[in-house]
Amino acid sequence: MIAAATQAALITLAFLLFGVPSAFLAGGATFIFAWIPLVGSVPVLASGLAYLIFKGAYVQAILLSTVGILTGIADNIVRPIVLGGRGEMHPMVSIVSIFGGIQMFGVFGVFLSAPFSLPY
Repeated sequence: MIAAATQAALITLAFLLFGVPSAFLAGGATFIFAWIPLVGSVPVLASGLAYLIFKGAYVQAILLSTVGILTGIADNIVRPIVLGGRGEMHPMVSIVSIFGGIQMFGVFGVFLSAPFSLPY
């Protein structure tokens, strides 16, 4: 929850700073999307980038994309700090998760099931 809140706060501040409307709505959507593996803040960030590009604010769009990269990095920093090794999972659960992903979605299922099997 703290990692999702960190991403939401970064996106909200960036939207406020660069003049993208509905910054708090974007922050709430980011908080929800941050719980979905392989999605994260990308949909909200893409909408903000599209707004800035259509507005003609290319410098702000580049800066917002930089904040987006930092948001992704923040997730990889905050989550291990908060969990501190408490998310240990038996290796057999990871293997079953990966094979279940392959069975359900094919080879692409490895990439879908892997985030669920990682000991965050």
